[in-house]
Order: sequence, then C-alpha cells, then structure tokens
Amino acid sequence: MAREQKKRPQNPEPAGPAAGATSGNLAGQRARADAAHAVTTQWWSQWDEAYEFALPFRKPAESGSNGEKRADRLFDNTGLVSTFRFSERMQRDLVPVGQEWFQLEPSAFLKIDPDLKIEVDEYRLELQRISTLARECFSTGSWDTAFVEMALDLAMGTGAMLIMPGSEAHEPVAFIATSIRELALESGPFNKIDAIFWKKQRPAREIKAEMPDGTFPREFEDVLRDKPETKFTLSQDVVLDRSVKPHVWRYTAYLDKSERPIRTATYRTCPWIVPRYWRVPGETFGRGPIMVALPALKTLNKTQELTLRAAALAILGVYTQLDDGVFNPDTARLTPGALWKVARNGGVLGPSIQKLDVPGRFDVSNIVLADQRQQVQRAMLDDGLPPEQGGVRSALEIAERMKHLAANTIGAYARHVQEIIVPAVRRVIDILDTMKLLVTKLPMNQLLTQVKVTSPMAAAIKADMVKRQVEWVQMIAALGGPQATAQVVKLEQMMADMGHDLGIPAKYITTVDERQQLMLTTQKLVALALAAIAEQAKQGGGLPANQGAAPDAAVA
Repeated sequence: MAREQKKRPQNPEPAGPAAGATSGNLAGQRARADAAHAVTTQWWSQWDEAYEFALPFRKPAESGSNGEKRADRLFDNTGLVSTFRFSERMQRDLVPVGQEWFQLEPSAFLKIDPDLKIEVDEYRLELQRISTLARECFSTGSWDTAFVEMALDLAMGTGAMLIMPGSEAHEPVAFIATSIRELALESGPFNKIDAIFWKKQRPAREIKAEMPDGTFPREFEDVLRDKPETKFTLSQDVVLDRSVKPHVWRYTAYLDKSERPIRTATYRTCPWIVPRYWRVPGETFGRGPIMVALPALKTLNKTQELTLRAAALAILGVYTQLDDGVFNPDTARLTPGALWKVARNGGVLGPSIQKLDVPGRFDVSNIVLADQRQQVQRAMLDDGLPPEQGGVRSALEIAERMKHLAANTIGAYARHVQEIIVPAVRRVIDILDTMKLLVTKLPMNQLLTQVKVTSPMAAAIKADMVKRQVEWVQMIAALGGPQATAQVVKLEQMMADMGHDLGIPAKYITTVDERQQLMLTTQKLVALALAAIAEQAKQGGGLPANQGAAPDAAVA
C-alpha cells in the first residue's frame, strides 16, 4: 500500500448558475460565440464541395430537407467508398472494437520523485483496475458508433464528439458525434482549442427532455405546452477558464432570445474531443484527406459524367428527320424491336422491313478514369492492396504497400493520440470519479498518471522497438556468450519492460518485490537441498554413490 496519501482535490462539477455565464455577461458570451460562428461560415463552401463529392450523406439536414436526394450529381462513388474505408481504418488502427486500446500507467514523475512515497508496482496495479472500469464505458457500443461518425468528418479535416454523463443506468457515459458544420471553434495559446460553440435547432420537447432542471423563459414554456414540436435554436458553449488554477471548463446553455442561461456547469476536463487531421498555421479547423483528394474527385466525377453522356450518344445516336408528314418523333419509340412507319426504305421505296443502323461503339475513357481513381484512393489512404481485377501481385509487393501505407499514416498518429485517445480517456475517468464510481485510496491526478496507448498502430511501433532490443541481446550473446549477456543485460528488468510496452496486463508480469521474493525462495530451497545432502553424507560416511562417483562409474 502507499505509505503516504495525499488529499484529493474537490470535484468542481457540476455547478449551478454561478459556475458559467450569468445574466450580466450572457450578452458578451453570445457575442463571442457569434464571432466564432462568423469565422466558421468561411469554411462552408469548401465543406459543401467535400460533402458533394465524398460525403453527401453526412451533411446536416436543413429545415424541411429530410429525405432529400443527395447523390444526384455524383457520377462516381470512389470518393464515397474511400471515405467510409478511411473511417473504418481509423477505428481499426486507433480504437479497435473488442480490444484494449489504452492503459493507465504511472508517469515518469512518480518514478523519479522519492518524496511521493508511492509504490510504483502497487500504483500500476491500481491503475490497471481503473482502466478496466473505464474500458467498460467504451464497450457499450455507443463509443464505437460515435467514433465512426466522427471519423467521417475527420476525413474532411475536423471531427467532433461530445462526452457527457449518461442518463441510463446501463450507460454511465454518453458519446454524441456532431457535425462539424454545427460547431465554431476558438483557438488559444499553443494552437490548442480553448472554446467550442455548438448551435443547433431542436424541438422544444427535446430541449426540455435533455435539461429538465433548466431555467427556461416563459415564452419557451408557453410554446412547449401548446406546440412542443416548435424548434428553437439552442446554443451550448464550452470555454476554458484560465483565470483559476487548475484551469476549468465553463459550460453555458441558452436560447437565442434568452436573458439568462438555461443551464451552467463547470468541468475539470473538456466535454468535447475535437481532433484535426492536419492543421494549416493560422487556422483553427483542420484539413483532411478529402481536401487533398478534392481536385482528383472533381476531375473524376466530371470525366465519368462526360463518359456516360458519350456512351448514351453512342448507343442512341442522333438522327435527322425528313419533314414529310409521315414520321412523328413524339410517337416513335427508341426501343429494341420497335417498328417505325416511314415513307420509303430506299430506292423504289426499298424493302418492307429494314434494320436501322445505330452506333454500337463508344469510348469509356478507362485509362483516365483508372488514373483518377488511383489518385483519389492514394490521397484517402485507401491504396493498401492492388485492385482485384489487376494482375497477380507478389507477397513482397503487397507487404511493401502495407508498409508504405503505415508510413503515410504515422505522421498524423501523434495528433490523433493527443486529440482523441488521451482526452477521451481522461474525460471518461473524470465522469466516473464525479459519479463516485471510482473508489481508490491512491492519489489520482494527471501528473502521476499517463494514458498509454495500446492500439494496433501503437503496438506495431512498440514491437519494432522491442525487435531492436531482442536483436541487441542476440548480438551480445553471439559475441560474448551467456556470460557476457549476464554481465551487460538486465534481462529481468528488460523482459518486464517489454511486457509493459507491448500492453501485457500488469497482473501477468511479476513485480520487483515478487522477483526478489522468488529469488529468496529459490535460495532457501537450494540451501535446504545442500543441507540435506550434507546431512546424508555425514550419516552415511560420505556422499551417495551417484553424487560422488564419476558418471561412467555411476552408470556401471
């Protein structure tokens, strides 16, 4: 157990109206949000193009536009398919379903500061228990669904997910993926997001159901009673307050014409995770693979459209009509087997029935289309395997393609860890602690605890490092033999660290105390065995025959 326990900080959430914007400063809060939304509208034209060519089913439905056709102008679905594959790949590499993709570990401060007086191995086991509880919140299915939706928006450059306490007993944490078009962001120092402003039109009954204890204006209550389906614009702002230590996040919910906030709260962790794929200096929103692939997407879509039009003209053709009062284009059917009545079929009126020649060849521009599709797939990180209709590829080529794809995705991996996994885990643990579902006697804070990622991509990186360590040990053994290995390599510590790096649960790895106890037990057993041999030799006048004789004599 820990030899010294420190007092845990008081939980600052949730709080009442005084915690967020009050009636006195709500006007300033609303002006700040409006300014951020004005900047967001500058992105709409780019997002609309991305929605049109790669993600038509993700654009938020405007008023009265439910069920509208969204793919009428889409003549090639390469971008749409690659976007969904991108989302699935993000989930598979970062937060795979049914697997452990994070683990709480003691930080380096705990290991180097002797004044903390906390046993590292004991702290690691306690963090393992807390990690198991947190993983249960991520395994309800709500996280997996919300992550896929968020990753679709992340393909454009920026995703968004709201993490709040759940309203159901079987779901203590709620994960809500929202469209980035509904949000406005404000950047703070060090290029980090300091404010998130969410504005959306919602029915009055839905707002009331979400905030039953909210302070609503009388006009809203009257509409709720008479016409509950009437929509109001609900704004929910989350702003980082740097005026207090430690920093806290202020939450404020209000309607367009509200004089007072509907609801306010204060959180230790940000309820939003807003990852960005790449970021241009000076911009708050990110840019993603769809933005890179957009020129090829436009060219591909237009080329496919013109190809289909050319094919239609090649199949149906364009005809001239003799204005003799016999042929009527309004009644003539352009279908196979149709018979047209004409004045003549050739010289001296021609045969009674004659086949009409129609063009049968058309160029589908396969070379141009294949090149554009390949460019789109490469930009969307969807070029891991060769096309099925292509020639047979060797195993080496496929392995090199997969290695190249992994190298392309590793650049954004660090940002994904810092803007998705770490804040999501901290937020869930914060919610569980607020709901008194975490019972621990050890101090829990971000200085002593770090979130270790154990996803497939992180495991691949760690495996490469472990591979180098194993090769080093093998090299020492080959050069100096077992004796040099024992003198140079701390094998016990190295193997334990390898297990932790590869994400092996701590309960399966012996601690330092357990290894020392095992060594003492082994020494005791050896001492007892030697004492028994000595006692037997003393009583029998010498060592047993098979102990003191040479091997050949013993066999004889």
